[in-house]
Amino acid sequence: MPRLARRSFLSQLGAVAMLTPLLAACQQQQPASPAAAKPTEAAKPADAAKPAAPAATTAPAAASKPAEAAKPAASGGKAGGELKIALESDVVTLDPPMATDVYSGYVYSQIHETLFQVDHDMKIVPLLAEKLDQPDDKTYVITLRKGVKFHNGEELTSDDVKFTYARIMDPATKSPRAANLTDAVESAEKIETPDKYTVKITLKSAFAPFLERMTYGALNILNKKAVEAAGADYAHKPVGTGPFKYVEWKTGEYAKVARNEEYWGEKAKLDQITFRPIPDANTRMAELDSGGVDYMMQIPSEEIDRYKKDTKFDVQIIDAINIFYLAHNTQKAPMTDANLRRAINFSIDKKELVDTIYAGIGTVAISPLNPSNWAFNKDVEPYKYDPAKAKELLKQASYDGQPIELAFNQATEVPKVAERIQAQVQENLGIKLVLKPMEWGAFLTYIRGGDAHQMFLLGWSGNADPDGILFPLFHSKNFGAAGNRAFYKNDKVDDLLFKGQTNINQEERKKLYFEAQDIILKDAPWLPIRHGINSAALLKKVQGFKIHPLNRQLLAGVTIQ
Repeated sequence: MPRLARRSFLSQLGAVAMLTPLLAACQQQQPASPAAAKPTEAAKPADAAKPAAPAATTAPAAASKPAEAAKPAASGGKAGGELKIALESDVVTLDPPMATDVYSGYVYSQIHETLFQVDHDMKIVPLLAEKLDQPDDKTYVITLRKGVKFHNGEELTSDDVKFTYARIMDPATKSPRAANLTDAVESAEKIETPDKYTVKITLKSAFAPFLERMTYGALNILNKKAVEAAGADYAHKPVGTGPFKYVEWKTGEYAKVARNEEYWGEKAKLDQITFRPIPDANTRMAELDSGGVDYMMQIPSEEIDRYKKDTKFDVQIIDAINIFYLAHNTQKAPMTDANLRRAINFSIDKKELVDTIYAGIGTVAISPLNPSNWAFNKDVEPYKYDPAKAKELLKQASYDGQPIELAFNQATEVPKVAERIQAQVQENLGIKLVLKPMEWGAFLTYIRGGDAHQMFLLGWSGNADPDGILFPLFHSKNFGAAGNRAFYKNDKVDDLLFKGQTNINQEERKKLYFEAQDIILKDAPWLPIRHGINSAALLKKVQGFKIHPLNRQLLAGVTIQ
């Protein structure tokens, strides 16, 4: 693939549709419930079925001016009012680099902003950045917008960017997202501030997904003075540059944000947003039906048609970039035995799970990557339902008949999936699975340690670049909260994933990721189950909302009619 001339590149980049994040990128996700329509009816991300243009896969090209920044969606309602949103689970933290869950990201992304963001067309566009120059493969020179103010009145400067990134990289911070930067940047000294509005970042080597990483929620820019003043309590005193300001967070009850009247861009229309954690699906629906909330994410399968037919509601659907999976803790007996892991995988009928529990909505997964991803390997050997093969593999395993624990959170549909897997494994292999349902925050803590859990069910919200899925979930440096909660280690896979980051040629990267997927599937740290759909049900009075392929909640343009 020919190399492109290096110039300031954002206007060309704006034309690049990035495929397949975090929110805040790469975050643990309770599996998305299906949407009302079959996959063929669902709205799709821009260019979701084809590879990104070459500018996204070589050293970024130059352009005379930056791409236009994302703007709030047009709205037919008037300004003012409060939007009440039902969440499946509670917020865990509002300190961006400390979060590993999507629910925290839904709130902190209203308060904070990144240098770049992924828009509704899956294009990377500038946000707090005004311009990006890349004189060579290793150097990123970022010009910041001038006159941007934090909620405490401080002006955004290059010192804030360096402080934010250095804090994430500092081992003392103990950020589970530190690798978002340390994978590519050797030390904070490599982040320079030539002047008040310029940041120069020098990478260890070429790093293909670095621009996308700067859109990740963990890399939201913080104000140095605000962080130092709040100390250990920053999660309850967050200060950003976003269109909404922090008001209050009461664990288990709500998190509130209010319009930032001094916002640097187009001001938010809403006066306030209240996020309410309502774990029980029936209660969430009752609240939406009665008007107690205005917006519910992820519609339960059996209720989709009702919401579509009811004229009180606006139902939105889009293909999700995610994976719902069953993980085996490869370093916890008896799951250390690869033949046992493979036997369990072959004993589970994934198609039945999707057809019955998810009403046939979504895609039966064969790989962690969505089929639309340019690095998806369609030729890997899938774990098709095969009870006979499962029994043969079990005979080859050293399994002694002990019960095996399956942990899961209580998001919509997940308990039903756990119960059906329990029945299938018992029926086909005679293995007793002991179910362990848990509250969301406790569940995440439980499976990050590695010394307690044996198997678990979880989802992962992906990103455009395959690195954002494969590297955090399968590289051995990411054990625990960083993503690899299967505690999977294969030196060859580690090497392939590292080379996939540092090679800027998409075709060469594809070969590396194809091989990595093949090895991972054979090693069986996981059973990929389903790629889902993002859905939303809103009262008709809510105007200007548009569902995002990565389920990012861009709410500045929303109004209440």
